[in-house]
Amino acid sequence: MAGRGAPDCQCRAAQTTGVPRRAGGRPRFRVLAGAWLLLLAALPGAAQAPEKGPVKLSLKAGGTYTGLAGDDLKQLLGPDYTTRLGNRYLAYHAGAALRIPVSGHGSVALQPEVLLNLRGYRLTGERTAGLATGEKQCSVKQTRVLTYADVPVLANVNVAGWFLEFGLQFGFLVHARAETQTTTSYSTGVPDKATFVASTDRADLSSFDVGIVGGVGYQTLSGLSLGLRLNRGLTPLLDPAGAASKPRAYHDALMLQVAYLLPFDRELR
Repeated sequence: MAGRGAPDCQCRAAQTTGVPRRAGGRPRFRVLAGAWLLLLAALPGAAQAPEKGPVKLSLKAGGTYTGLAGDDLKQLLGPDYTTRLGNRYLAYHAGAALRIPVSGHGSVALQPEVLLNLRGYRLTGERTAGLATGEKQCSVKQTRVLTYADVPVLANVNVAGWFLEFGLQFGFLVHARAETQTTTSYSTGVPDKATFVASTDRADLSSFDVGIVGGVGYQTLSGLSLGLRLNRGLTPLLDPAGAASKPRAYHDALMLQVAYLLPFDRELR
């Protein structure tokens, strides 16, 4: 911590303000969302298949191991910083899912879900320009935890207990918390100064997220299942005010899920 007489620290993590826009880069999720909506429109006809089985409800929970991916990660702390992605953030999720059969014997189904999902990321960086007089180095460590209401809409294929699932996930940001530690060292012999700031501001974040989901797992005859799922965002996470375009940084999550069919005959009729 800084001793008496330390100059005010001028080193601050800035928002990205000028990420160049990729040429021809219309959001990819619009194409995928359109294709997925066409598939959903065709499902009512498929649902007329005989012996398709009952609708089933399950509760699920598990761990979410998250980080970021994209081309603009080095700019996330600001244009005067070199930014590095830190260790992935381990959190959790919980919710419920319906399995709505659309094929004979229920081997293929539509699976909408509602999940409360905590995602997060860690960044570290050093300021490379704009240091105040007497400052030798300025480093930043930031951890950000984001809470989403996620609505995956998946296709589920089950063969002899083994299942494959894939589709789109729509996320709505409901809460954000950031913890930022800034450490400044001086060339004048003044002790290092460290500051810690916690914030729930989310003005620089996109409030809506679309991602693609793919996963595999196994369900036992007792109704207990274990699944592993990958989720990659398609919409930029950050939407800073005044930026020429949104930084290309996206959610990247690995999810381990335990689910259980509710015991009322394990089916909804």
